[in-house]
Amino acid sequence: MKTWRTSNKSWAVLITIMALTSCTRLFQGSDLDQNPNSPVLSEVDLSSLTRGTLVGLGWLHEDQDVRIAYMWGGQLKGQGRQSQGFGTYTVSAFNFDWSSYYNTGANIRLIQQKASADNNKVQLGAGQVMEALLFTKLISLWGDVPYSEAFDIVNHPTPKYDEQLSIYNELITLLSTAYTNLNSGTGTITGDFIYRGEASLWAAAAKTLQARLYLHLKDYTNAAAAAALGIKSLGAGFSGGGGDMLMPHGTAYQVDINSNNAFFDVNNSGDCSFDPPAYLPVFMCTNLVSGTYAKDLALRNVKTDETGMYFHFFAYGSKTKSTNLEPNSRTGFFVAKAPQPWLTFYENQLILAESKARLSRTGTADPAALAALNTVRTGLASGYINGLTADPSLLKRSGKITCASTSKAVVGVKTKFTTEFIVNQQIADSVGNVLGTISAITDDYHLILTANSTEDIPLNRSYKLNGLVYDRYVVADFSQGGIANPGKKFPDGNTALLTEIASEKFVTLLSQYEVFNELRRLQAATPTITLGIPIINGSKYPARYIYPQQELNTNPNCPNPAPDQFVRLPVFQ
Repeated sequence: MKTWRTSNKSWAVLITIMALTSCTRLFQGSDLDQNPNSPVLSEVDLSSLTRGTLVGLGWLHEDQDVRIAYMWGGQLKGQGRQSQGFGTYTVSAFNFDWSSYYNTGANIRLIQQKASADNNKVQLGAGQVMEALLFTKLISLWGDVPYSEAFDIVNHPTPKYDEQLSIYNELITLLSTAYTNLNSGTGTITGDFIYRGEASLWAAAAKTLQARLYLHLKDYTNAAAAAALGIKSLGAGFSGGGGDMLMPHGTAYQVDINSNNAFFDVNNSGDCSFDPPAYLPVFMCTNLVSGTYAKDLALRNVKTDETGMYFHFFAYGSKTKSTNLEPNSRTGFFVAKAPQPWLTFYENQLILAESKARLSRTGTADPAALAALNTVRTGLASGYINGLTADPSLLKRSGKITCASTSKAVVGVKTKFTTEFIVNQQIADSVGNVLGTISAITDDYHLILTANSTEDIPLNRSYKLNGLVYDRYVVADFSQGGIANPGKKFPDGNTALLTEIASEKFVTLLSQYEVFNELRRLQAATPTITLGIPIINGSKYPARYIYPQQELNTNPNCPNPAPDQFVRLPVFQ
């Protein structure tokens, strides 16, 4: 393995070219006069270096490796060309390349060196978080990787492979140091388009990432403690609207659009879809109580209607024939300007929820865990996810019952429904109970629902016409026979709660490599949580990525024989 560094005069443009245009001629002129492995720190422009390095880090959160992860994690179907093989767990060493990882890592180390030389502690802390982000992806997907010797090409041109678990512990320590530096008040963060130089937001992100690492290690006490200090609010950090760590994007092709959009909508249209065996759409549309699947109707239980989020994620015939369920790249989650998540408030709260639940010693749903889960549900009810908002008005039918009494209800809808509803039509809740009959259609936006004589309309209850319903859960919902534990499906309330937490994480981690980590982690946890994600090919899930061919060819320290994609990593055992 070899890495490079560039002079400060050319590197910012270089990183952008590498990430977005794959230009082949990178070095020319005076750049060749500077030893790339011995940069002069006094000449390094820290602001430009940071901007370009963040671009490189952003690419690594949207690349092919990430798409493979959410194929293998059960979200996406690979159906054309190379993606078809990926979708059936077929990969080779030629499919993976670490150049972008270690090139970006070299620039991250240069940020740290320059910040240290300038006594800029907060910039140093941001650089340390960047390093942890980079290596969290590497070690969770590949296991043992070069780390301690990775950026000393003079003394270690073929660096040793550090053990996965030892790197986990080193990254946790690094993030603690980063948190201290970011809270020091010494210096400023320049070139930062992720959090606009707000050190407190970087510090919170450091704790969320640390909580993720602790969760992987099954250290739930420390995971909960870190999450308590993690990302504190919804909203895009790059706009000052919240704490989510998101990569901002624009609408210019080959300049600033989200790489998922470029892949799905332009470069590789039709190669992937959300048709079966992609499991996420099926999972969202399977009722927990009845176990039945209702196409395009994401009614998990009487308190959960995710149909609005479903159509924010997916669309029919966006690029191919109208029957294909595809990434919503025109009006929803996968539009060109969609921010890409690195770390979010939702993930932080769900880590907190799971950690609290696993630390509970009772069989009932843990109240603290439930509170964290309900915080996520409140956010989702607003339609917000990763810097965008799902618009339920795009649905053919969308509404919510608001009851002034138990005899009548007014249903307000955000789109015309006169062709969808008729007088005397019965309206049922998500489990089939007839709530009432339409007695009048007052205009294009309201109807009057009269209660069934045998069942009152619940006050302020949402029902199946609303696409964004996430009513708050209570402890009893998870007890045996409750709406989240029907028919004694789970042995106790806490296991039911853990399953619901994992379910919400499966949904909210769309397009992130962490969803593949979740599949493997939950299989190794106690109690084991399964969501029914199908095995697409063979008899077992893939367990890791395989080492790149370049490493096999050039680094004698690369494990030999190289493990295949079904060999489990230590952290997920």
